[in-house]
Amino acid sequence: MVLWLVDAHNTYQAGLNVGSLAREGYSGLIVKATQGIDDYTAPVTFDCWITQAREAGMVPGAYHWLTDADPVRQVNHLLTRLVAVGGPESLLIGLDCEDSNSPASADTVRAWIREWSSQTGGHQLLFYSGKWWYDPFLDGFDVAQLGVKSWNSHYVSGSGYASVLYQSVPPEWWAPGYGGFDRSALLQFSDHGTAGGITAHVDVNAFDGTQGDLLALT
Repeated sequence: MVLWLVDAHNTYQAGLNVGSLAREGYSGLIVKATQGIDDYTAPVTFDCWITQAREAGMVPGAYHWLTDADPVRQVNHLLTRLVAVGGPESLLIGLDCEDSNSPASADTVRAWIREWSSQTGGHQLLFYSGKWWYDPFLDGFDVAQLGVKSWNSHYVSGSGYASVLYQSVPPEWWAPGYGGFDRSALLQFSDHGTAGGITAHVDVNAFDGTQGDLLALT
């Protein structure tokens, strides 16, 4: 069973209709919350989208864009922003590793994950990246051993609804090929999805499991 999720940015996906997402069959919405130490803090739209996703029966989530700045301060930045929506409990949480201007080192990634686990009592973490970023910056680093789940990025061509675009995804894309992961928990397969009233400008993801399996990651 495959479920569809969207990840979104309050600016780039401005006007996203969360209710429409649910009616279109999307099961989850992961929203950018923070970046670096103070590079970005999501506006109040973040709180609204998380609330609306919950009310629509979707699984909500938040992600932090990692830079090579102090990892402890970056964890605190994310946790401070999550207070307004009740903290990380019941949320999918993603660590976004794709910054090429200030790429996180293996030490920064390791320290961030350990600090996150310490402060949240081991709340599950989705590690977002792609071979296109991981190989140049973290090649040889076995991040899977730190207990995180893979959220892999590998895009098909074209645009449209997730269910249609996913037909072009080969099974082997579920094996990231980096970081020590055997298989991804979540696969982002396009940034040209149509969802929530926005045409061809939404990141769409597949989750190979049930709603219960998805909730277990929260």
